[in-house]
Amino acid sequence: MSGSLLNSLGTHLGGLPYLRQGRARQASSYDRLGGNRDFITLEPGESATLMDAQGAGTIARIWVTTQDWADPGRFKVKREHILRKLLFRAYWDGEDNPSIDTPLGDFFGAGFGEYQEYHSLTMGMSSGGFYCYFPMPYSNGCRVEITNQSDELVPHFYYAIQYLELDGLEEGIGRFHAKWHRATTESGKPYTILEATGQGHFSGCILSMQQAHWKQGFDFLEGDEQIYIDGETFPSIHGTGTEDYFNGGWYFINGPFAAPYHGVILKDEMRSRVIAYRFHVADPIPFQQVYGLIWQAKIFSHAVSIVFLKR
Repeated sequence: MSGSLLNSLGTHLGGLPYLRQGRARQASSYDRLGGNRDFITLEPGESATLMDAQGAGTIARIWVTTQDWADPGRFKVKREHILRKLLFRAYWDGEDNPSIDTPLGDFFGAGFGEYQEYHSLTMGMSSGGFYCYFPMPYSNGCRVEITNQSDELVPHFYYAIQYLELDGLEEGIGRFHAKWHRATTESGKPYTILEATGQGHFSGCILSMQQAHWKQGFDFLEGDEQIYIDGETFPSIHGTGTEDYFNGGWYFINGPFAAPYHGVILKDEMRSRVIAYRFHVADPIPFQQVYGLIWQAKIFSHAVSIVFLKR
């Protein structure tokens, strides 16, 4: 998509006048009987298929919500069961191993099982809902699933996945991948957030960090990001501190904020916790063979890494 109109209006709104191809579709939990039971329930250990599409297409929007508070009068479902123990997976092009494989809460930024509202252009949490606008293309079908890994019933799970059916994908289209990792790091030893092979580009991460239980403060943010591309022995990108990578400073001195592509979802002074995101939309980091993203840190952390890889 190019032209003087696009260039004059900018990259975000400039594309709207250009007529789109494809057929708009949506998979959702609407009541098939015409009532208002627009949700599914999930028994302990149960999996449900949210979307099962054939042919080529791309997911344009994902929205979900579920009860994330204790309601003694009706249900006993606990927030941590909902957000950490619901497993979110997606498969592209008939693959056996999921390209998205994360807890539901962590995928959207609820890294410690706590719903904290924030709004970026690509994904966020808004007034009880979770949303994602990352494009997720596929050429030969896709399947999206949710699994209840808790030992309690999830009584209400609502979802809507908007997508486009396409006649085919052009060459050079990567597939969306999101992976979740958890580790207790050791001082001076790098924590590898992502290691990927093939051709693609790194598109961002959400990092949930907590100080060791015997310490206080945020000195763990002194760790530098180090990005090694295509097997190099010295990183092409070497940063100056974790909060610097997330476009903050001085240990996120002013607390939580939400910018279009970066922000701090949570800064908990009492428990020395931070959740931060950065999405490389304007500055994706390409690689041709091997890619690693490493943080030098001394934290207990959860990380969701987002990358597009060539099929």
